[in-house]
Amino acid sequence: MLVRLASIGLRLFFLINIVLGILFWIGTVKVTPGIERVHIVVGVLFVICLWYLGVVQAVRGGPIWLNLLTFLLGLALAIVGIAQESIGLTTLIRIIHLALAILAVGSGEMAVARIRRGGARAAKAA
Repeated sequence: MLVRLASIGLRLFFLINIVLGILFWIGTVKVTPGIERVHIVVGVLFVICLWYLGVVQAVRGGPIWLNLLTFLLGLALAIVGIAQESIGLTTLIRIIHLALAILAVGSGEMAVARIRRGGARAAKAA
């Protein structure tokens, strides 16, 4: 049940932050401290879901490299996101942040697939 919630949360938080990020980027939405905090909080929730899914798949016998990938991508996404203000919002930093988010959601989906496949194997064996 928690895996399903984390999977749904991962997708939902990704979608919310992609839309917000693009609206910030193209200037449709003015970046205020309040809306920026929403983006950050949703991003933190995204990373928590990502890390949870990575750990669960590893605990259930999945490959450790996928656990490490989810951890490193979540960490890099958070670091680049937080560092954007101090580095400056250059186009390159925004593209890197977007690419990390896309890679992170992909690795999260890989973890969910591994979890589901492992569960199907266990059910067939029983």
